[in-house]
Amino acid sequence: MDRSDWSGNRLLNCLPTMPRKGFFWVWGILAFVVVQTTILALGAWASLGIILGFHPESLLFFDVFAPLSALFLAGIWLVKWREQDSFWRVSWQVFAPSLGFWLLLHFAITTRFLPEFWRDGFAQISVSHALWLFLGWLGALAGAFFAAKAPKFRLHIVAPLGVLGFSWLAASQIRSDATLENDGTTIRAQKFALRDVDFGVYDADFDDAKPFDDRNTTWLGQAMPAVWNRISRRENREPLCVINGGFFGAISPLIGVHEAPMKSEDGAFYDARKLETDWPAQNATLVWKREDGATKLEILADVRIADLQSFDGALGGVRVLISDGQLADTKPGMGGATLKCNRTSVGWNARTGEFWILSVRDPDGEASSLRDNLAEKRARKSGVQSGGWDVPQVQNFWREKGATDAVLFDGGESGQIAYRGANGRWNWVHSSYHFTRTPLKIAGRPLRITGFALPPQNANGGVLNWFYVKKANF
Repeated sequence: MDRSDWSGNRLLNCLPTMPRKGFFWVWGILAFVVVQTTILALGAWASLGIILGFHPESLLFFDVFAPLSALFLAGIWLVKWREQDSFWRVSWQVFAPSLGFWLLLHFAITTRFLPEFWRDGFAQISVSHALWLFLGWLGALAGAFFAAKAPKFRLHIVAPLGVLGFSWLAASQIRSDATLENDGTTIRAQKFALRDVDFGVYDADFDDAKPFDDRNTTWLGQAMPAVWNRISRRENREPLCVINGGFFGAISPLIGVHEAPMKSEDGAFYDARKLETDWPAQNATLVWKREDGATKLEILADVRIADLQSFDGALGGVRVLISDGQLADTKPGMGGATLKCNRTSVGWNARTGEFWILSVRDPDGEASSLRDNLAEKRARKSGVQSGGWDVPQVQNFWREKGATDAVLFDGGESGQIAYRGANGRWNWVHSSYHFTRTPLKIAGRPLRITGFALPPQNANGGVLNWFYVKKANF
């Protein structure tokens, strides 16, 4: 391959001269740097697109697009820079370091490097992991093959324009069934009839290495697709809708623990009472049971496990918004009442039998919202925060809906929702990434730098427990 064929790649020519043969691991490290840098750049590009007016959920498109594109570009780069046609060898030099990094990341997230959770780290490696990682290798192979067979390809011009142009085109085509507010907040409200549905809870501690010991760390790596599949296996059918559950806690180093009672229909429960001490006037437990041809819900305070025996299920760690038609006090406290962020909540009308699930997605991310909230308090003025809802806004939503009862679930970076749309398509919207920073704001919206990974659940956040809707057994 004649170096003059791609001498226009000035950026590459500025790199130090290195031997073109051998040094497999040296080139692998350089390729790894290229891959991860490209992933961060694509994440910033996607965030900039949102600032410029694309759909605020277009960043979700980059969960897969960013790492695959980065491997493809790195394959092109390494073939060009090494001036060789051995695209098979180059594909592994590009892919192997990222493979090792992402597997290490998987164990870091799911186990926090604690021996008691290593079994969970291995148990969560599934066919999904293998398929995503295989696609990653194909991406690197495709880039290396393309560069080897197209020696006149100008990487510094054609590749960035092609990848970035395609990414913006794809992101701009996103269509959502959500209501979109001017600040980029997206709102989804799923409606069900209580006569037709029942409810369930699923917890990350149900089937880890030591079930029901109230110690779990895999919630950090349990994105919604894995949870959806586990619930489907437990129920022998797909759920209708899944969202994150009640508030939970963590102890160092990020071990998930329960802070309120919970009971599943198969009898699993946790007798945790920490929130009753922290927020005695705000913490409540949502309970339900199937009777008289419909599923009936109640909101209980000061719950003991013995009080839950007559109910099919219970989810503690929720905040009351409306009870028997009466609005609850939304003073600061549980759930960060004044913070505008992702919110999840359920409400129902006991008279009409209508039940709703609400999901509010903040395009800014919780870290940015927390900083804005602090700035707003220091300046003693409103209007600093952008995106998301505070607790009074969620309460007002239920008041306008005509709900007789409503409770707030855990939100913020825990906010997730999954459901089948009217067209039968599976929809999953998550709110959090493990690796994201907001260095600055442009036009009032944050420019976020996000580190994506393969498989996507390595980068996506999770929660300790989930609440789901299913068809009732008549």
